[in-house]
Amino acid sequence: ERASFRELAKLIEEGLYNDAEDLLFDGAETGTMDLASGIFFYQTLLQVPEKTLHAHDFSTKEIETGLRDYAKLFDVEF
Repeated sequence: ERASFRELAKLIEEGLYNDAEDLLFDGAETGTMDLASGIFFYQTLLQVPEKTLHAHDFSTKEIETGLRDYAKLFDVEF
């Protein structure tokens, strides 16, 4: 379980936001990622400047949508 979280943090650090998001959702399916992992991921990305997000093929809109979609997997509504 911890290995997946470390991998998530590593992908974020490397700017591989889409890969990190894929890992997050895959982890939710397999039980290696929990709601807190998703909140960590999206809160971390909210600190990244929009320009940097775009450079890595991501956006603030995707953060909002992704957080809502991820939370729904845990029966949480935003």
